[in-house]
Amino acid sequence: MWFTEKYRSSNNSGLFSLKQRYGLLFFCFILSQGIISPAFSQNFVPNPSFEFHTACPNYQGQWYDAVPWDTVPNQWPIYSSPDYFNSCSPTNANPNGQGIPKNGLGFQYPLNGGNAYMGIICYVQGQANDREYIYTKLLCPLQNGKIYKAGFFLNKSNYARYAIDQMGMYIGDTIHGNGISHVLNAYTPQIKNPTGVFLKDTVNWIEISGTFLAQGNEKYIAIGNFATDSNTTIKDSMALSGNGAYYFIDSVYVIPTTPQITISNDTAICIGSSVTLQAAGSSVYYWFSSSNMLDTLGTLSTLTVSPTKNTAYILHTCCGLPYTVNVQVVDTPAVFSLGKDTLLCAGDNLTLTAPSGYAYHWQDGNSNSAISVTQAGTYWVDVSNQCGVKSDTINVTYSVCAGVENIFSGGGFRIYPNPSKGMFQIQTNSQQLLANSQIEIYNIMGEKVYSSSQLHQSTQLTINLSAQAAGIYFLQLKTEQGVATKKLVINK
Repeated sequence: MWFTEKYRSSNNSGLFSLKQRYGLLFFCFILSQGIISPAFSQNFVPNPSFEFHTACPNYQGQWYDAVPWDTVPNQWPIYSSPDYFNSCSPTNANPNGQGIPKNGLGFQYPLNGGNAYMGIICYVQGQANDREYIYTKLLCPLQNGKIYKAGFFLNKSNYARYAIDQMGMYIGDTIHGNGISHVLNAYTPQIKNPTGVFLKDTVNWIEISGTFLAQGNEKYIAIGNFATDSNTTIKDSMALSGNGAYYFIDSVYVIPTTPQITISNDTAICIGSSVTLQAAGSSVYYWFSSSNMLDTLGTLSTLTVSPTKNTAYILHTCCGLPYTVNVQVVDTPAVFSLGKDTLLCAGDNLTLTAPSGYAYHWQDGNSNSAISVTQAGTYWVDVSNQCGVKSDTINVTYSVCAGVENIFSGGGFRIYPNPSKGMFQIQTNSQQLLANSQIEIYNIMGEKVYSSSQLHQSTQLTINLSAQAAGIYFLQLKTEQGVATKKLVINK
């Protein structure tokens, strides 16, 4: 009796303490490592492919090595002992061991290149209603009225003589064994193989899946044959010696068809302010700053934060992948200047530019960051964001920038080269013109950069502005008869 000889230990001492010891460890591990099926980004089944283990199996009936998987309460140790298979098994070289692909209960590679799977008895000829189930608690309780997709993959042991048509998954708020009767026919699985379709493939993994409407608070799953022998149709492969139906199980999943976790959107706050981040849909909340994933900021569904700089907040829940909320910290606009009041020559343009990245309101209603000035006047701009407003004003005047010869009849006045790299020559045909004049030069910000009030009698004067930056400058020639302005250009 091959199946009834499968090892069933009656000694469960230390098992429950083992599960308690590894419970928190496993939860922390899934938070940091994300043990979820690659195909499903929000799989509520922990360790869905049985890859994570606390020990490598070396004998049958060691399902508990694949934490946190279990057998249904009140079904073990007398009645149920699922098998765990892993490539790390010390018996991997033994064809009768717990390794993969060859082991004591068949031959099969794990799905998707993994390293492990489970195995359970689903029917035994001559032993009424003999069943095994694998069972675990979901990472998150399910929500009332939400649709979920659930399923698993199975493969019939090529040592098993019988194939059956009854395999399924039950999802509920509680699942318990019923003592002497092994079969859990009190539970109707939401996910089930169609009746009359025999699960006889020993080569390929077969997916058993479907969708269901949650009633709310379902937090446990069990996988196996929930039908009694009288309601289980079998198909006999007489060439095989095993006297039952035995299946390998891999890649279990329960996923919401729409996201279960809701969380605050990215937001912006003014510096010195706070914001409350909110989440829902989980039974567990762990908030972190992306800059420090070691210290928990909070364990409630809400978190109030007052960052001083742009910060990403990470939320780990019971439901798979982490969630991120970015909080941008916005300062009030910085103090700025349009420049000092300035004097321009007639026909010249001046561009006034406000700092970038804000909203703008100029004196004429213009909303661009820069405007072009072509006439005298008072110009101002309000620079604003959601956190405040800053303003500045500039007065612009214009002058007729004529040569001195237009002011003093009979005199000639010339500046050259213009533009230059900073060295300018002033030449006149009147020695008295320079001797009795005052020269001042201003930059475009209205700052005086050169002044000379004691000029010698000469027809030529050299002005050195080579230390000044490239740009536009204004020379004012002041005499008792009047003032003339000339534009100078420095190119470097």
